[in-house]
Order: sequence, then C-alpha cells, then structure tokens
Amino acid sequence: MDNSGQLSADFLFATLILIIIIGALTNIASSGMDAANNAEFSKAKVLADSVSRTIDSVYSNGYGQYAVFSFPTDFNYTVAVDNEKVSVTYKNKTSISNIIPKNHIDSKTINPGEKYNITNTKGQIKLQKIT
Repeated sequence: MDNSGQLSADFLFATLILIIIIGALTNIASSGMDAANNAEFSKAKVLADSVSRTIDSVYSNGYGQYAVFSFPTDFNYTVAVDNEKVSVTYKNKTSISNIIPKNHIDSKTINPGEKYNITNTKGQIKLQKIT
C-alpha cells in the first residue's frame, strides 16, 4: 500500500471540516452583527412612532394644545416631517410612521438633539424649534 495517498485523503478531509467550521463561525458572526444593526434601527422606528404619536395627540386634543419634544442624541439620524408621515432615516434605512393631520402640518427636517414645540393653531400643526 501507498501511505502517501492515505495522508492526502486525511489532509483533504481535515481541510474540508476546517472550511465548514470557518464558514459556520462566519455565519454566526454576521448574524450577530445583523442583530446589532437591527437593534439600532429599532431606535429609529421607536422615534418615528413617538413623534407621530405626539403630533396626533396635539392635533386630536384641539386648538391651543401643544407638546415639547426633545429629540435624542444617542444615535445619528434625520427626521423628516411632512403632510402625511414622519420619516426617520438611519444608516440609509428609513422608518415611516403615518400621522392623522393630513395637509395640516408644516414640513420640517430635524436633527439629533434639537427641541421642538409642537402646537395646534386653529387646526394647523406648527413645529417651532426651541433654541
């Protein structure tokens, strides 16, 4: 018998097992990174829903109602408020939350750390930056 052929088959089998193990570990690591990115993006979704709820509340409670909303600084995002929705963009992903007062709101782009007074003025929702 030729022993060198036996060694090659064992070496190929060990290499195949090593490749499978490395592939599995890479998959586990990328899944962990995806979970971390999803957790960060969930902050954007919660922010969009919170802003939307605040606008809906001020609109629903009638003339003269207001709320002060402080935007968090714990991650980098952009908020866009328009006539139909609140959009929060984080790392090229956008979370959208619809609002009730269609065509009754000022459009704004808001950055982290800003504070806004959201006011119902005769059915029109105004967002005024507080300095």
